[in-house]
Amino acid sequence: MKYKKIYEYIPYLEKLENTDDGYNFISKESTPLLTFDREIITLREDLYNEGVIHQDYNKILKDYYGDRNVKTLKDEDVKKAPTIVVEALISNIIKQDRFVDGLLISCLKNGSLLFLIKELKKREED
Repeated sequence: MKYKKIYEYIPYLEKLENTDDGYNFISKESTPLLTFDREIITLREDLYNEGVIHQDYNKILKDYYGDRNVKTLKDEDVKKAPTIVVEALISNIIKQDRFVDGLLISCLKNGSLLFLIKELKKREED
């Protein structure tokens, strides 16, 4: 399996769904500091190291979905998309989290990152 190391995070991600686990807010005077658990930090690093993250993810998504907002995608839209688009959606979450406060937290809690990783695994198993 190409992304075997990534799939090892699935049980951990399943535990995070619908919880406030995986991250902490540390109050530093008036500005809260967000910190992630070691597993989340390692997952992000592994997504890069294993080649899941695409630098040109925006182009990949635009070429496939046009001007459609990826927030409006349904599970079936993702299931029909090529693997590179699924990887680009994961890239979008990981890379955009630097600019959109709380994006990764939201995707951990609502299970969308878990869904995308499971979709990659399913494609490799088929």
